Amino acid sequence: MKKILITIFLISYQLVLSQRNDILDRKNVFTLEVFGHSDSFLAVNYERLFLSGNEKLIYSFRTGVGRKPGYDFHGEYFKGVTTVPFVFSVLYGKKHFAQLGLGYSALFSQNFVYSSSEVYKEFESDFSISIGYRFMTKDGIVAQAYPVFILKDNPVTKSMLSFGVSLGYSF
Repeated sequence: MKKILITIFLISYQLVLSQRNDILDRKNVFTLEVFGHSDSFLAVNYERLFLSGNEKLIYSFRTGVGRKPGYDFHGEYFKGVTTVPFVFSVLYGKKHFAQLGLGYSALFSQNFVYSSSEVYKEFESDFSISIGYRFMTKDGIVAQAYPVFILKDNPVTKSMLSFGVSLGYSF
């Protein structure tokens, strides 16, 4: 009888521990982002979370691929822009987080002049900074919103202010 009780206790203990679902245990995040650091219409990102000694402080690094679609401009077709963002962030909070992000994005396109106010180069480098809000649940839901200031390597547009929104899942 003692062995049966010990076995039931060990199995129950293991089941309880395996059901633990803490935000800090979820270190991988996939997100869909609209605008944001990538300076594209839609981006798919992977992010890795790194814990610090302080339980309210989390560091993260994310990368992904973004796309700004092409269009036809008076019979001349523009192929669009593909972006590869790299963002380092610092998060502070437990479920609701304040976040600061510093980013670099490589933009790949073609040499194309849309108008006197919009010029695309074959390769551009963007640097960005954002301060915003992130919400993460124990179930893995991740949502964030933030304004982002982008310094551009473009002959016409030197800087811009954008707003990023993303929704994702952590595991």
